[in-house]
Amino acid sequence: MRILLFWLLPWLLLAQEITLEFLKEKPEGITRDFYIWQFLDQNITPGEANEAYKLVYRSNTKLFGRYFKKSDNKTLSRRTICERMSLSELLKQEPKCIGYALKLSDAAKMSKSDLQKLSKKLAIDAPTTAKHLEILASKEPLKNLLETNATTFATLFEGVGQEYRLEQFNRFIPANAWENLANQNDYKMGRMIQLIILNSAYVALQDSLSKVTGITNTDDRTLFYLGLNALVHGQKENALLYFLRAQTKAKDPLLITRALFWRYLTTGDKAILEEVAQSRHPNIYSIYASQTLQKEPAFEIVRQVLPKDAPPSAPWDTKDPFAWLKIEEQSKKSDSNLSALPDSPLRYRNTESHLALIMQREWRFQKHFFITPYQEIFSQFDSDKQALLYALARQESHLIPTVISTSYALGMMQIMPFNVESIAKNLGERCELTDMFDPALNVKYAEIFLRDLIREFSHPLFISYAYNGGPGFTRRLLARGELFRKDRALDPWYSLEMIPYEESRYYGSRVLANYIIYQQAFGKNLQIADLLNETLIR
Repeated sequence: MRILLFWLLPWLLLAQEITLEFLKEKPEGITRDFYIWQFLDQNITPGEANEAYKLVYRSNTKLFGRYFKKSDNKTLSRRTICERMSLSELLKQEPKCIGYALKLSDAAKMSKSDLQKLSKKLAIDAPTTAKHLEILASKEPLKNLLETNATTFATLFEGVGQEYRLEQFNRFIPANAWENLANQNDYKMGRMIQLIILNSAYVALQDSLSKVTGITNTDDRTLFYLGLNALVHGQKENALLYFLRAQTKAKDPLLITRALFWRYLTTGDKAILEEVAQSRHPNIYSIYASQTLQKEPAFEIVRQVLPKDAPPSAPWDTKDPFAWLKIEEQSKKSDSNLSALPDSPLRYRNTESHLALIMQREWRFQKHFFITPYQEIFSQFDSDKQALLYALARQESHLIPTVISTSYALGMMQIMPFNVESIAKNLGERCELTDMFDPALNVKYAEIFLRDLIREFSHPLFISYAYNGGPGFTRRLLARGELFRKDRALDPWYSLEMIPYEESRYYGSRVLANYIIYQQAFGKNLQIADLLNETLIR
């Protein structure tokens, strides 16, 4: 769940008072940052706030906001002051301040004469911004932009906003110009090309990209999307070139299999589908291949890691995030297999998920663990909901109860503090954030959150998009009517690749594969082709 909260609300309590001594004793990292965030919400002195903030591993808006309220250090950097100004106020400031904070989207709305004047003003103290403004002020911004490098092109393209891009940049660009920019292997340029391909508004740019064959020196994801774009524009040979390049360059097993699978979709060559079926990685592509060819999957699924008579409770506090971090760190440093030790701290019923994760790492992900721990919690739900909850939890946390994300999503189901507050209030409960490290309460709250998502979106793929990106994101995505169409020959596979939010795109496909594998554990052999065809809504 990625819905953000910036201030903790009254329905949430602290389990116990957090002290500076407690924080100083704990290892640096996101987990301690979470406790610092809570500490800054207590009744503390400005000096204590300053001291705590010095311990932060990775600051963010939430942390800094609380620190700023509690600290006596109200001096903001000049950059921050400039960034908080309105445009009219900013333009009255010295060149360096304007260079810090002027947004290209604001600059794109200025007159060319004003841009020229401002460019000259910034030339010495903010030369990069001055160059951007000079390009925008020119009679032919695209022509001038093509004479720069990949970083400048991509930075300006992304910065000016959609309206300006469509008006000034949505033109046919020659193949040699694309090749010159893309082969500089610039991260921003790769991201820009993907942005163009994922947005149906950029008709001319997509058309020009479809005819380019000489892009080789960029990342595998960009190569894949160049292939996809070529395919939908009828350039099959170009598509195959890029899919093969993406397959060769990719390191992630999912992305290797994806590129190989799209070579199959492009050609219909069953020999390529046979290769997909040989993938040792469980994903929607390898599952489809093995089911279509009616072959046993090449990947190995492990469903049990403990004997039935394993003792119930570990001799350490499994609800303490720092206790698990310590054991996890030991597992990385140890020469022997922690999971196999006779006195392993993980061979207990309530540490089954911890054990599975360590074993998966020890096997270097050559075996894939789809366990069903905490059955005393999950078994209260029907098998479909259990499969969905397990599929989400495996992707969110590997079913580890004390995981904390960089945005402070909590526990096995990675519930955001905002949602904890909302659910606790609706239930009339007072809840401590650290209660989310209790699997029983965490799963309870996640299941309540899921009810509305299931009611609205129904399909596990759409539910997973909403769980990750939020219901609003998924609602808007489906309302556009551009994806999951019955009248598009490449769907549903094409739409799976065209989800605009990258994290949700990969999250959804992984959760769907998890869901199918967990349904098998509950006796249902779902066919992925049938399940995906159910996503076609128009």
